[in-house]
Amino acid sequence: METTLDIAYVWMIVGALLVGLETLALPGVGLFFAGLGAITVGVALLLGLPHTLVAQTTLFFAATALWTLLLWKPMKRLLASPGGGYSDMIGQPVVADGEVTKKGGQVKWSGTIMSARLVPDAGIERMADKATGTIVKVDGGTVVVTPDNA
Repeated sequence: METTLDIAYVWMIVGALLVGLETLALPGVGLFFAGLGAITVGVALLLGLPHTLVAQTTLFFAATALWTLLLWKPMKRLLASPGGGYSDMIGQPVVADGEVTKKGGQVKWSGTIMSARLVPDAGIERMADKATGTIVKVDGGTVVVTPDNA
């Protein structure tokens, strides 16, 4: 029985890591749903349900699919709604952390270093280190900024 509990906790830790990866590093990949699937397997093991690896794996894929079906559209609506997703970042000030060009760079926003690039019509080719700007768009994991002095 102790082995089953250990495996249950492993599934739940893996699930939490997948959710964390989706949230912090790889947004939009779908790891969130896989994380929920793994947590579901861990809870099922604690309840004494799937004991074989085949049963656990089957439950993992089934739970991941179910969570995806249940939450895909509501999450899309949440992220697209005003105040949801990244829209709260639009209009926020940033400070260049090194040089930022139209191809890329990094900025500091709210104490966090983020990937960034200049807007195509920035009026300048590069934003110097420590220069200030404003977030005008979020494109995946990259903020698109306009320099304050252009």
